[in-house]
Amino acid sequence: MKKETIVIVVLLALLGLSSLSPFFSQKDVSPSSSSPSTVSISSALGLNQEPSSIAVIKIYGPIQFGDQGNMFQPQSSVESWLQELKAIESNSDVKALILRINSPGGTVGASQEFFEAVQLYKEKTNVPVIASIADMGTSGAYWIALSADVIFANPGSMIGNIGVILGNLNFEDLAKKLGVHYQVFKSGQYKDILSSWRTPSDQEDKILQNMVDNIHLQFIDVLATSRGFNKDTAEELANGQIFTGTQAKNMGLIDNVGSLQAAVTFAKKEFNLPEDAEPTSMRGNPFKQWINSFKSLDSLFSVLSLSQTVSLR
Repeated sequence: MKKETIVIVVLLALLGLSSLSPFFSQKDVSPSSSSPSTVSISSALGLNQEPSSIAVIKIYGPIQFGDQGNMFQPQSSVESWLQELKAIESNSDVKALILRINSPGGTVGASQEFFEAVQLYKEKTNVPVIASIADMGTSGAYWIALSADVIFANPGSMIGNIGVILGNLNFEDLAKKLGVHYQVFKSGQYKDILSSWRTPSDQEDKILQNMVDNIHLQFIDVLATSRGFNKDTAEELANGQIFTGTQAKNMGLIDNVGSLQAAVTFAKKEFNLPEDAEPTSMRGNPFKQWINSFKSLDSLFSVLSLSQTVSLR
């Protein structure tokens, strides 16, 4: 089928789906609104409920910039989380914020940027932040959890994995066997330092390791500051090991073992919130987000390419 034909078919399908959007509608919440949409079964069915004093942001999946989502998954990226945080900041009804985390981590810059955004949010609003870790809150996701005033996790949640990793595939020997020669023209000695077609030199190994070590020290500093550890303890815990929620509690990596509901109950009691308060999201209509994921049709024909990224996972 030709590309033009596929595009036409997709457009027609979208037009048909958009006509059904009223049946899936859920009230959008702009940054100036004070009525967030409820995160519950009712929200999935498109039902509206009264706003709550407990806001929630779902930190799900890889932590990264620029993921526009797809037909099965609404947009989930640092940009979307920052938008939600901005909307929550402008809502004076919010008295507590829960970061619901279920992520293995992601890129360094993305994790740092959201961490700093939450820190700034707390300074501006004096609203307490609680992290609630579901299955996993490791590496960059744990970095984000460190921005919270209190961290909850389930007994069997995976916590920690505090460290930095950088790697790529090396096809040099395979290329030689196949008679493949990769020719490169570069403007600087280290421009192709992470090329998959050659083995790095000893000097390049040192450069890359120094970069990873530097980021690791940044992570250790955040860990020590956020959890009140001395440097030796922070370095000992930041060895890449994964802990259960129970182990993490014993080591001081989290504050409480418990579910999302336990975190909500804690917020109500600790901050004198209404008994009927339930966590609500500032994220808009999920159906419209699904539709928006098609705004770049060229992505349907894009080709995946390998890239090297320093990751916290």
